[in-house]
Amino acid sequence: MKHCDETGLFAIVCRHDVPLLLRDSYAGERFESVVDTIRAFIDVFREDIGSPPSSTILTYDVACRLAPYLATNHPDLAASVTVVVNKFHGMAHELRCQVIYGAMYQEGLGETDGEGVERFWSFLKWLVAAGRESSAPNRRVFLEDT
Repeated sequence: MKHCDETGLFAIVCRHDVPLLLRDSYAGERFESVVDTIRAFIDVFREDIGSPPSSTILTYDVACRLAPYLATNHPDLAASVTVVVNKFHGMAHELRCQVIYGAMYQEGLGETDGEGVERFWSFLKWLVAAGRESSAPNRRVFLEDT
């Protein structure tokens, strides 16, 4: 594997499970890669709508780790992005985490479970084998044509 080979894929979907942004990952699921993906989403939103979103709720498996990281290292994002643990993964977290970061307690989230990305990956599972063997440009063609 070369130094710049893709090691994964980040996705952002809306509450209706529609993919909004896909980004390659080069070093696993590190918080800086997540931050870059959030910033890329905000930039795309700004280009399409003309202004950044006034507020964003991000559901993430380990929100209890990401939220403090944002507050310490990226306070600008922490001010505009609320991070919560998605409902399925939240049940595996301790009670304190569920109360502070749980989707069930987040105002404005409604009945959204935050598992849209997981459903998106399930939909794309047939591409995993093909994507593993293909070059980066061919993998992008697969994703764009799906």
